[in-house]
Amino acid sequence: MRAAARDAVLDAIPARLEIGGNTACYVRAADLIRMPPPEAFGCVEDWKSTYAHEAIHWSGAEHRLGRTFGQRFGDAAYAFEELVAEIGSAAIGLRIGLRPQILDSHAAYLGHWVKILKDRPGALLEASGHAQRAVDHLLAYSQPAQASQPLAA
Repeated sequence: MRAAARDAVLDAIPARLEIGGNTACYVRAADLIRMPPPEAFGCVEDWKSTYAHEAIHWSGAEHRLGRTFGQRFGDAAYAFEELVAEIGSAAIGLRIGLRPQILDSHAAYLGHWVKILKDRPGALLEASGHAQRAVDHLLAYSQPAQASQPLAA
């Protein structure tokens, strides 16, 4: 996908975006994505990949997809939400032409992910399903409204 088309997909996401600070995050209480400025990243692609990750979190808000895993950083449910966001951001990135990004800060979740997968072998498929619904939700913002087609008689 060309850069302009890729950017059109990301720009169509109607998340409230706040630029500043040094941590990327979805702020559930304010329903906004907070991102450091692009120059804080190695390249613009890394900024966009991180934004896609946070947009996956944003999609899970109760009034959007209702994905309410993990209220507290570091707990197992939060780690599951991070797994959903990692899978989702990789999937949307592949779809729109962003290279996958491995965030050093997510290495802390690896132990939680291993435990989740040992305790619930189906958790990877469950997380993948949530991730796909999030990707579909985000991509829908950039799709033109479909005119209703009359049913054939």
